[in-house]
Amino acid sequence: MSPEHKHIVKSFDQDLQRLQVLFMELNALVILQLEKASMAVIEHDKHMAKKIYEDDDKVDAIEFEITQFSLRLLAQRQPLGEDLRRIVSAFKIATNLERIGDYAENMAKRILKSENHRKLHESNPFRQSFLTLTKVVMNRLEEVMKAYVENDAETAQKLWKKDEEINEFYWQSFQEILNFMIAHPQDIPFYTDLLFILKNLERAGDRISNIAESIVFIKLGSLKVKKEN
Repeated sequence: MSPEHKHIVKSFDQDLQRLQVLFMELNALVILQLEKASMAVIEHDKHMAKKIYEDDDKVDAIEFEITQFSLRLLAQRQPLGEDLRRIVSAFKIATNLERIGDYAENMAKRILKSENHRKLHESNPFRQSFLTLTKVVMNRLEEVMKAYVENDAETAQKLWKKDEEINEFYWQSFQEILNFMIAHPQDIPFYTDLLFILKNLERAGDRISNIAESIVFIKLGSLKVKKEN
């Protein structure tokens, strides 16, 4: 809830603050899941991968709590205008965050099930590309949640458009790895796994863009800004 937006019924303000807290908890957990997934990939750490898989239930639980809480707010408060958009958008934002958590889980599953994966040593030509893409996604998650909390449509709009940067980085890495696989056919199984892992990060970028879109809608009530630029 933005600082300038107060309600006559103080308990409604408290409800909206509670919704913010839940989103901040979910976002922090999803970022942690991505961070752990990154390390599991780098170190081929099956123990950490298993922990990510197990902790996905925590992500699902918070997403469910947000959904139930938002439904209760709709029924009890009967909000209008920006308040209505904020609460309705909570469903979509929560779903997008939960899906990013699923992508971290997918990366962990790849480590647990694949017989081809191995450590990404510092000498590996694609180690830095993987770390860079992971870091960009985690930073964007932090930025988009800050924009949500501050009701900052301008920042959200910028993040919305920055999704193209993640897509371009992914496709550049994809082509480089593909060329490497052609030159080193003995490594095709390992790098096929890495391509699937990178794809999960690219999809996470799409979800962040969706969240940014929701923030713009909450504040402005339309999506015209994107089309005008």
